[in-house]
Amino acid sequence: MKYGYEFRCFDQDALNIVLKDKVKYIEPKYNFLANISLKHNKNLQNVPKDTIFIHYHGFNKPWHEWCFHHLARYFRNYKEISPWKNEPLDKYPTKYRQMRLYAKFYIKNGNFIKAMYWIIRSILKKYKK
Repeated sequence: MKYGYEFRCFDQDALNIVLKDKVKYIEPKYNFLANISLKHNKNLQNVPKDTIFIHYHGFNKPWHEWCFHHLARYFRNYKEISPWKNEPLDKYPTKYRQMRLYAKFYIKNGNFIKAMYWIIRSILKKYKK
């Protein structure tokens, strides 16, 4: 690990290395950070009124059909008035961490059969060679 950590987001990690010490910080309203995974539900309040851009980071995204976070409404409201309004949302999780989030949603809502299904899928995905 040359840079002290494992690369997890290749494009962002590469940009961080190339642009080190060349960053211009902007006001938070131009880059409101929203991690909409289930564990962050309690910490995330409403988006400030002066927000220009919402930066959805983390594994859960509002363009995932299975994203049930209340902040997904911002993306979906604007999608409905955009040229992409007829484009479908991503139907099912494809990465094992997303599958775990999906399982947690079902656990939270008392659907343990579907939760177990997605837990098993996430384990198989993680350890599949």
